[in-house]
Amino acid sequence: MVLMAALRQGVDPTSTTYNSRPLKPGWLPAAPSYEVKTYANDYVGRINLVRATLRSDNSVYAQLDADVGPRAVRDTAYDMGIKTRLHAFPAEGLGGLTRGVSSLEMANAYATIASGGWRSRPIAVTKVTFPDGHVDNLGKPRRHRAFPDGVTYEATKILEQNVKSGTGFPNATAIGCPAAGKTGTTDNNTDAWFVGFTPHLSTSVWIGHAKSRAPMPGVTGGTIPAKLWGLYMKQARGKYCGSFRAPKTPFQSRPFSGRYAGGGGPVVPGTTQNGFGTGVQAPAQQPTPQAPAPAPAPTPAPAPTPAPAPTPAPTAGGGQPAGTGQQAAGGFSPDSYESAPAAGGGTGAQ
Repeated sequence: MVLMAALRQGVDPTSTTYNSRPLKPGWLPAAPSYEVKTYANDYVGRINLVRATLRSDNSVYAQLDADVGPRAVRDTAYDMGIKTRLHAFPAEGLGGLTRGVSSLEMANAYATIASGGWRSRPIAVTKVTFPDGHVDNLGKPRRHRAFPDGVTYEATKILEQNVKSGTGFPNATAIGCPAAGKTGTTDNNTDAWFVGFTPHLSTSVWIGHAKSRAPMPGVTGGTIPAKLWGLYMKQARGKYCGSFRAPKTPFQSRPFSGRYAGGGGPVVPGTTQNGFGTGVQAPAQQPTPQAPAPAPAPTPAPAPTPAPAPTPAPTAGGGQPAGTGQQAAGGFSPDSYESAPAAGGGTGAQ
């Protein structure tokens, strides 16, 4: 959800960079005991958001969450389809929830990305056939647009790379269909997730203990959950395959800089967003106005000679439409596994 929150604000995932590093207590003034590390305790220095996603780098995403604002991340999660109450804590961007979300919520949230920004209300019963043979069709989804399609398409491109070469590779890769998705693993391997989608089907897999927090040594989101996801999606793909549709409204990025970000636009001093950091979209630099030079004293001029009327010249038109960007975020927690149709008339998930 953090990625979606950032894209929603127009953050460029390629040019916006952060320093991959262990975050010790005190790095975030608003949460002095908050510390963050990567799963394998490996750090690569400055990287952009695309590479950080493929590496599942918690340290980068914790800093991005602080810059775009935990409240913005929470609101993005709600807009994607999360129903569980969130508190806009910094740790929620990494899945540190007071109450875990369900697999259905996660499938629905990712269906919102797959469908180009349309969030649907989940449907459990799609039709009812009566003894006399007539059928009530209940499968038409109730949905509304939650994000511009350019924003969701930008997220899809990154999550598709994650299936091909990131933490979803190789277990989620071999379904024989364009797909996008993301792994999730909690501390001590107590929960492991893989959530992903094809252009028309979103599926969420969770592995864990429903009534305890018992560790699962060696189980991460990229192992058993990704493998189960891949096996299921390979069987279910059929009509759900296809190519991800290019957006009608292309993603428009704007200069971005934050307290923790490096690269992007200039920082606007003294600006805060959602209570954390200084993540802002800085306006384009404008020329500094210059004081006009004093006008010279007028000199008498001879009377002008009349000139012939000019011939009109063809005029050239045109102009560039200005666009605005958008943003995204994330957070996981337990249930079983669910799948939901995503795009173009599917049921979706929220």
